[in-house]
Amino acid sequence: MTLTRTARVSLTALACALTTAIFYRQFFLSRFQLVSGDLADARSFIVILEHWRAVVLGLAPLTSPNFFAPFRGTLGYGEAMSLFAAPYLLVSALGADRYLAYQLSLILAKAAGFLALYALCRRPLRLSYPASLTAAALFTLSNPAYLASREHCQLTAAAFLPVCAWLFYRSYDRRSLVSLSAACLLSGLLFTTCFYIAWLAGLALLLAAAWLYLLHLPASLTWPKKLPHLLTRPNLLAIAVAAVSLALPFALCLAIYLPALARTGGRTFGEAFVYLRTFPELLDPGPNNLLWGALAARLFDPLRPRTGEFGYGLTPLLALAFLYAAFTCRKNKPLAALSLAAASLSLLTVRYGQHAPWWFAFHFLPGAVALRVPGRAILVSLLPISLLAAAALDSLAQRLPRRLALLVPALLAAAILAEQLNTINQAGISRATEHSLIDAFPAQVPAACQVFFALDPTRTDKPAQVDAALLARRVNVPTLNGYFSFLPPNWYLITTDPSYPNQAVNYAFQLGFRQNLCEASFPTHRFLPIPIAPGAPYSGQTLTFGLEGNSQPYQSLGWSYSEHGATWTMGTDATLYLQLTPALAGHPTHLRLSFFAYTTAAHPSLPFSIAINGTKLGAFTTTAAAPLSTLDIPVPAALLRPLTRIDFLTPNAVSPTSLGLSDDLRRLGLALRTLSLTP
Repeated sequence: MTLTRTARVSLTALACALTTAIFYRQFFLSRFQLVSGDLADARSFIVILEHWRAVVLGLAPLTSPNFFAPFRGTLGYGEAMSLFAAPYLLVSALGADRYLAYQLSLILAKAAGFLALYALCRRPLRLSYPASLTAAALFTLSNPAYLASREHCQLTAAAFLPVCAWLFYRSYDRRSLVSLSAACLLSGLLFTTCFYIAWLAGLALLLAAAWLYLLHLPASLTWPKKLPHLLTRPNLLAIAVAAVSLALPFALCLAIYLPALARTGGRTFGEAFVYLRTFPELLDPGPNNLLWGALAARLFDPLRPRTGEFGYGLTPLLALAFLYAAFTCRKNKPLAALSLAAASLSLLTVRYGQHAPWWFAFHFLPGAVALRVPGRAILVSLLPISLLAAAALDSLAQRLPRRLALLVPALLAAAILAEQLNTINQAGISRATEHSLIDAFPAQVPAACQVFFALDPTRTDKPAQVDAALLARRVNVPTLNGYFSFLPPNWYLITTDPSYPNQAVNYAFQLGFRQNLCEASFPTHRFLPIPIAPGAPYSGQTLTFGLEGNSQPYQSLGWSYSEHGATWTMGTDATLYLQLTPALAGHPTHLRLSFFAYTTAAHPSLPFSIAINGTKLGAFTTTAAAPLSTLDIPVPAALLRPLTRIDFLTPNAVSPTSLGLSDDLRRLGLALRTLSLTP
């Protein structure tokens, strides 16, 4: 195509704007009222962006947002969103509210990714102008990226990958130390923006380098002899600039994530295995894909999850274009290495029966223990896949007769772009609703309120937790509530059932608070002082656990939500607080309880112990052979106080996910059915 420079720039800008607008179409069609993402995960990242604002203003320490009070270092419990902070703060300074600033930050990142990938296609790869636009549009519009943006906006950080690649290319092409420094700084900060994308991109680079090395054998075997010739003064200076530019972001990464990793222990291979897909599912575009959704519903197992983390499949025409390009460019060793790296990365995250190559990455590559969903690698592979699909169109155009050289590739490009469209509702955050909930509270909190928990009957569970975190940041007062990828030890204040206020008070007491606790009441938009009186009166009655039970007011840290007939202890320690009557306090009694344990073939027994006011009554073990157990334990009078604490200690509790059985992340120990303290 023969176009003037001005026309090409204008058309490229128009294509970038149009592609980004299509991707975020619900935001624009709602006249900027509906924002991308869901009410839980997406809004939790708005909380993090607000935390960055507080850090800049000196209102918060870097690694400790003011949710999950009084736990510290909780920024590392999830993605830190650092690269989105700058555009977010800039747009906020221009008057945008937090939701509009968040949405515009995502849009700017997408636009930057489009333009950078277009530039890569034009200059180093020398693709035609139409093919370059197609590659940029494919990467921006892709079906997996659209599905990911619905719940996990942090994965939009994949848009920074072509920006990093473009800066590295400029540093090489123009011998620019400034570009090299910017590329290294951006790459390092990507780890504190979305660790998933950065780590998986690093793995993709390693795979590409390995394939390039193998494709160049035997010449590659001589590289050690050439190394001294590479250590010239300009190269040493470039290495020094790169090292310095990487040092700061990686120091930030370690400061954020290392303490959290030490506290949580990271993921288990079983957790990752649950989210690995089968080989055919790599081509499952999900049930809501515009062109292929109905057909995919017939082809793929309806009993397997096909949305959310399980729906990131390639569309068929894009996959065919990638395979065609991989075959035709096999003599171009850099492109061949790129195609092999993309294929290897995808195959690495597939399970084959009960086996998966991801096991090797998980156990031998540093940082892999932080990843729960390896299938997100497709969002990194989309970069080389989009490049190679566009290269396939160029290759096809060169092989066709002149009269068809533009028409056929153009039709194929239109079809591949059309199959990226998905009808799923991407924008689930209403700005008007958010303002009516959060901003209706007064900015000034009563002096007696130094920490609060939130009661929001309009929202349940995870969204209610994020409401509290947003409110905490707005009024600059810490909250017991919170929601992130990891949770603090034994913390599970997520389920807002009728016992939730009692449990919040018990939490506050166990975490060291003795006064200045408030309830943030969303119905009245007021902060109400709450006395910290843990537990509830107990006179020897039988406590029953579960939805139908009466144990909830006594529960503190370490309890999951109530289920029918029982309540699980969760984590290593579950605590009850009982306000004993004088007839029980200071008198010998018996602790009687009935329960069953979380045991499976892979986890056949559960050792546990019970402590009263810090003194262990004994150590026990329950097995899968005893589905329902009972205990009758004598309790010395000296252990019983007016406020008595009972702890169920299960250091070996495991989650179903860690065993590869389901996506349930709770570390389950004992399921309590009844408990009593009687003479």
